[in-house]
Amino acid sequence: MQRHLESCDRCLRVLEQLLARETDPLVMSLKHSLVSDPFLAEPSCQRAVRRIALDPQLWQAENAEKPSPRIAKIGSYRVEEMIAEGGMGIVFRAVHEDLNKTVAIKLLRSHLPPVPEVVRRFRRECRTLGQMQHPNLVTAFDAGATEGTPFLVMEYVAGIDLAKLVKRSGVLSAPNACELVRQAATGLEYAWKKGVVHRDVKPSNLMLTRDGWGHAIVKVLDLGVARLLNQAKEGAQDDSTLSSDGQIMGTRAYMAPEQARDSHDVDTRADVYSLGATLHELLTGRPPLPAVGDGPNLSLLEPVTPPTLLSILRSVLAPDREHRPPSPAAVAQLLAPLAAGHLIESLLS
Repeated sequence: MQRHLESCDRCLRVLEQLLARETDPLVMSLKHSLVSDPFLAEPSCQRAVRRIALDPQLWQAENAEKPSPRIAKIGSYRVEEMIAEGGMGIVFRAVHEDLNKTVAIKLLRSHLPPVPEVVRRFRRECRTLGQMQHPNLVTAFDAGATEGTPFLVMEYVAGIDLAKLVKRSGVLSAPNACELVRQAATGLEYAWKKGVVHRDVKPSNLMLTRDGWGHAIVKVLDLGVARLLNQAKEGAQDDSTLSSDGQIMGTRAYMAPEQARDSHDVDTRADVYSLGATLHELLTGRPPLPAVGDGPNLSLLEPVTPPTLLSILRSVLAPDREHRPPSPAAVAQLLAPLAAGHLIESLLS
């Protein structure tokens, strides 16, 4: 098993993502992955995943991560503490030494693709992301490298991400869930009009916080794996050259089928699907089950969910992107009548 995983990047990435999740039991996640991931039809992949499902401690012992690095400074920023960690990178709260400004810095892990290319890609993305000003998007405004490792500097947002919110408070009411996803869709629509597809929309990348007036608001985090659709227009290098062939970008449980096949063959309707998967998790505590035939599996929702909301979920989670709403703005418009913005204030109390 270990030899197979060392040589199979796809299995390794899926298993890292599954083991990082806290909302579902490990074995159920692995079984779900076996059903929904086409490349796991390979016998060697199936044997490896089933072995781990039978003995998860074996995987955890063999693949225990090394301790996170102790870092005191990143560029001109003094590191205060680590605030998040994932498969792609580590996020720190830091302070700019001259401006005395608190920021969040994402430091990419050193095992990612060749560093010079990743740095160029991040700097290129920041030139676009730094121009974005929207209340539902976290602003990125600096990028660089420290000792050869790329980092991205972002607005620091205090609050709770929606994955932790569900874990803390349980599943949400339909009005609250719809309002949270409606706000996220509004931010993603702005990004889409700037030429950006997020490609990793999920509850842990949506932060519930307060704006400058103290009102509860959702901010979309982590545009670091976004595809900039206007690169060709600007004469920039196509980002297909910056990822290894067949590499999956995003988180599979929330990923549109076309993105699972090819991360570069996506448009904003991939984010529409991920918004639907996020809404499903806010309502049930887990992402959607594998599709049945030509439609999503909503068996966890059907007995208790209003027909109008079920209809919206069937639409946004359609396996064929041609059958989904055409944009995040369309999703926001569908959810608006079901949302109750004032109610989300209580979620921060």
